[in-house]
Amino acid sequence: MIKLQRFFKKLDFESKRFDLFYDTVLFIIAFAVRIPWLWEVPRYIDELKEVNLAHQIYLGKVFPFHNMAPEIGALHNYILAGIFKIFGSNLYLPRLYVALTSALTVTLVYHLGKRLYNQWTGIIASCLLLTNGMHILVTHMAWSNCTTPFFFVLAMLITVMAEENRNGKLFIVGGFLWALTLQTHSSVIIYLLVVGAYILTPHFRRQTAINSKYYLWAGLAFAVGYANMLYYNVISRGGSVGWIFVKDYTLEKHVGIPSFVHNSGQMLIQLMRSLSAGYHSYGSFWGYFQQPLFLICLFMLGLGAGVSIKKRQLLPLWFILGGFLLIPWINHRYGFFIVTRYIMPIIICSILVLAYGLQRFFEYISVKVNKSIAITLLMALVIIFGAVHLTLFYSYCSNLANTDMSNRLSLRLVRITEKMARPDSVILIDEKTRMQNDPLPVLLAMSKQNYLIRRVLAPASKGQDKGEPMIHAVKKYQGQRMVVIMSSPTFQRLKKRILIQKIEYVSQRVLLNQSKISVKTQPPVTRIYVAKVHS
Repeated sequence: MIKLQRFFKKLDFESKRFDLFYDTVLFIIAFAVRIPWLWEVPRYIDELKEVNLAHQIYLGKVFPFHNMAPEIGALHNYILAGIFKIFGSNLYLPRLYVALTSALTVTLVYHLGKRLYNQWTGIIASCLLLTNGMHILVTHMAWSNCTTPFFFVLAMLITVMAEENRNGKLFIVGGFLWALTLQTHSSVIIYLLVVGAYILTPHFRRQTAINSKYYLWAGLAFAVGYANMLYYNVISRGGSVGWIFVKDYTLEKHVGIPSFVHNSGQMLIQLMRSLSAGYHSYGSFWGYFQQPLFLICLFMLGLGAGVSIKKRQLLPLWFILGGFLLIPWINHRYGFFIVTRYIMPIIICSILVLAYGLQRFFEYISVKVNKSIAITLLMALVIIFGAVHLTLFYSYCSNLANTDMSNRLSLRLVRITEKMARPDSVILIDEKTRMQNDPLPVLLAMSKQNYLIRRVLAPASKGQDKGEPMIHAVKKYQGQRMVVIMSSPTFQRLKKRILIQKIEYVSQRVLLNQSKISVKTQPPVTRIYVAKVHS
């Protein structure tokens, strides 16, 4: 304890050398804690559609203006295509890239907290985001929207620097970065409305004294950064807008005060669950008040908000308030964990405010006790809080690792197939092995092998022999190297009818869509075979 106190006394927190040292250590640790289960949890949903589009760009087959959804820009796809161009087509690269942006976001939050509030707030906020399980989980996926936190924090930091330094050139750069942020997802429009209102306030204009011409140049820089989507919407007559209103799975259909109040409550619960590592649902809002971490986070967030208002350090509160005033009117989906990415900018701003509240709380304590003791206690609390977050997150991932809620089975199947097949092999995939969102064809296509991949459909009529489609497929490609991926029932029917040179299988527990399984009942197990067939 005494040595730690002496260390804090000697350490020069204000130096650029400390910033460089802290940035490096922070990035390395943040990246390291994001690697476990990166490719396994969460399971592939529809992120592979975006990855496949990037792969098609890399192959030179398409050059789109937008992502798979017309509301999202193609920035993410072209970045991934560039990564494939440099490092080659690899199914592990997309999530690795997003994990890198996630770790960089942690370092950016340090500098953002430092500029908005003070050095210690930046340190605390970066430590809280470093171990935040929800941020790690969201950035374990290769959706474009999963890079939104990085671009959002970067654009916000440049805007704050432009305000702080009264720098018109940085203001222009900020305009371009906000355009890149909007490329990642249409939900960023909400945050653009907030930042637009903020930079037009008399306080901001007096504080910065930025000439009006820089506003025009910032608008032009924004147009350049969003040019592909602006052009697309011109030629498609508002294709992005039309698509947004077709998305009835997210849009609130019964707009009104009751739905707004209900959605606001659900959004608040999701925000607080993200801050307090709440992986379990308690049904009602009041059930969460039984959780100590939930109460601590709520108190510190309120304290930080109060002090921020008093000190007129308002930008993070602008985003939080703006999000709560706008999002509940249009979105009705709130829950663990997929839709959390829509409010991740609000979560990051809340972490900044919470960190400020925690710093001011311990600043008050330091008046009562020795300052170095207060700092030691503060860091001990942050470390314990982070350890709890990571423990709960890793426990969550571990429980899903060998189930169909992870990607372990599909990745093992790809590795086995690569081992058995050659570039000129034909890969036959039994229709009954179709997993959620069907990842195998995309993963195999990206595995640097020139496979001919064919999915063998199930028989059309009940009277037809269930093994016949696979038999016909094997006969069709006679004389070629073949690898067959098939379900256990198909294997049992075919093992005596085709010549198998080599066979391996993988299995997993089935949890997806198994809500009726009780605690005492063991979940069913599915088994998939990979066979090298003698043709």
